[in-house]
Amino acid sequence: MKHLPLQYSSRGIITDRDGNILLVKHGSHKPYTLPGGHLEKDETFQEAFIREAREELDIVVELVGLVTIYRENNIQSLPAPVRVQVIEYENEKGPQRKYEEFFLAHHVSGTVTPQASEIASFGWFSLDQIRAMREMEIYPSIQDIVLSTAV
Repeated sequence: MKHLPLQYSSRGIITDRDGNILLVKHGSHKPYTLPGGHLEKDETFQEAFIREAREELDIVVELVGLVTIYRENNIQSLPAPVRVQVIEYENEKGPQRKYEEFFLAHHVSGTVTPQASEIASFGWFSLDQIRAMREMEIYPSIQDIVLSTAV
């Protein structure tokens, strides 16, 4: 079996003031997932997630979570991912292999305005609503990540 090259992406659990979580669909026939996308050259996973939220949803988010404190000069502390996974799947381009880091974030400003070429639809959901979703409505791994990490 041919070894697939690893792609890198960053996704996040974005909450609003009421604790609802933003989910997106990349196609009308696809299940909900968390917002995010691929890293660009020389970009951290944290920077990629913040950029993707701005580009694909027209919102500003702030990452939250545990941060390693460094006592050295010129080292920036960044929030750690709450989950990391490697997934293999098939799409219209054939077999894919992806390394993903997931972050917690708060919606800071902007009204969600999805980029039509990337996002087919979106919604804000409570944890109870996400817990009640079936496999055809949300990717099982995404449901598990949200339910096991969101507070």
